[in-house]
Amino acid sequence: MTSFFKFNLKTPMEVSNAHQILLSLHSCSIPYSFYNIRDEVNNYVDMTITPTGGAASTVVLELEAGNYSASSLKDHLIDKFVAENTGLTLTVTYDKVNMKYSFSCVGGTLTIDGATGNTKHKACAAELGLRGDFGVTAVPSKAPFVADLYGSVHGLFIRTDLMQRNVLDSNTNSFGNILARVPIKVQSGGVIFHEPNNSTHKCLIKQRAVDELVIRKTDERNRLLDFNGLHLNLAIQLDFLLDKGKVTGDHVVRRPQPAAPAEATKPAKRTKTKPRKRHKKKSKDKS
Repeated sequence: MTSFFKFNLKTPMEVSNAHQILLSLHSCSIPYSFYNIRDEVNNYVDMTITPTGGAASTVVLELEAGNYSASSLKDHLIDKFVAENTGLTLTVTYDKVNMKYSFSCVGGTLTIDGATGNTKHKACAAELGLRGDFGVTAVPSKAPFVADLYGSVHGLFIRTDLMQRNVLDSNTNSFGNILARVPIKVQSGGVIFHEPNNSTHKCLIKQRAVDELVIRKTDERNRLLDFNGLHLNLAIQLDFLLDKGKVTGDHVVRRPQPAAPAEATKPAKRTKTKPRKRHKKKSKDKS
């Protein structure tokens, strides 16, 4: 399985106290090689069989993992049911117009135990348009919901252990380790691309030293995806941000602020003083 791996860095990356790191997914190319029916995820169908005039019994159909269409899924379901030799005949049809399955059986009744079965947490329910228990009789009954053939995975989630309490996961109503969600825009068998211009989600990480990096690729319910032996490319971006203050040890020393320019002082005006007039003494005539 190539959806869980760990990188050990030969040289640990240490982050000074003066910096912080923003972590984001830069780009990736992921093969769409995982199945819509997966082992131990959504490949069980629990049934309670009641033959006409007989006692009820429980049957568990285990579907083989694979990428099924609406038509191939119903055919595979019927084949598995026939192999159980229940004495009943199950008929399943698919309506392309309303995208729903219809079920009927001959020789007794059955109930698809979507809510009470032993494998209800690994049931093929959404793919059949079912939620909860569903009774089947000789009269065709249409599933209450549209068949969601890709109900087990609507998007790729890339997770890393570097994330701590930065992203709120609505599936668990708590903070999770989601680095990015990559939407699926191609058909099965293609390649899912994530371009750098899509990298708008960045998270602040708290570690001051990084010596390993754990990456997991999951569905929206945090279940690992199996890419069936194919490899993928992944690029992670680290942005280093300088803190507002220069950090030394555990103390923060603020940068010295430039002194405000002194107000220009006008030179003092010089006052011109008029020279004093010297009065000549009048000499008195001697008579």
